[in-house]
Amino acid sequence: MGKRLASYVTLRELMDEVGVDATRWFFVMRKTDSPLDFDMTLAVQQSADNPVYYVQYAHARIASVFRKAVEKGMIAAEELKDGLYTAPFDAAALGDEEVFLVRHVRGLGRAVERAALHLDPSILCGYLYGLAAAYQQYQTAGKKDPAKRILVENERIRQARLATLAAVKVALRTGMGLLGVEAPDQMERDEVE
Repeated sequence: MGKRLASYVTLRELMDEVGVDATRWFFVMRKTDSPLDFDMTLAVQQSADNPVYYVQYAHARIASVFRKAVEKGMIAAEELKDGLYTAPFDAAALGDEEVFLVRHVRGLGRAVERAALHLDPSILCGYLYGLAAAYQQYQTAGKKDPAKRILVENERIRQARLATLAAVKVALRTGMGLLGVEAPDQMERDEVE
C-alpha cells in the first residue's frame, strides 16, 4: 500500500503474484505488533534469503534423501510410510551431529506452546527456520566429509541417520501444517549428496 499514491494490492492479487504459502508465511513471520513490509521480490525468490522457500526446501531435500536411499537399494520402499523412514534403528549409532538435530526437533512442542500462549505464530516461523538451518548445515557437512554423509555403507549408522532425518521431516511438516503452509516432497532445486 502506498498512502501518498493511494495505491494498494489486494490479498487475492498478492496470493496470485507470490503464492499462498509465501503470503501466509510473510504475514505471520513478524510479531503482530510490528509493521509489515511485504517484499514481493523476496517472496518469489528461490534462495536461502526467502524464509518460506528455505524451510520448504529443507523438507524437500530430506524427501530426496529417502528417494535416493530406495533407488540405491539401501532401504526397502516398505520402510517408508507417507515418505517417512519407519525401520528400527540403534540410538547408540547417533553421532553428535544427529543428537544436535534431535534436540532441535524436540523444541517443536515448546515452540508451539509459546506461539499459542503469546498468540504469536512468528515464534513457530523462527523455530522452523532454525531447524531448517540446522539441517542444511548437517547436509553440507556430509558434502564436505564423506564420513558424515547420510547414505553411508555402514547400515547401523545409515539407519540412525535416516531416523534422525525422519524426525526432522516430521517436525518441519508439522510446523508448516500448523501455519497452513505446504510441505512439498519435491522442488525445482531438489538435490541429494
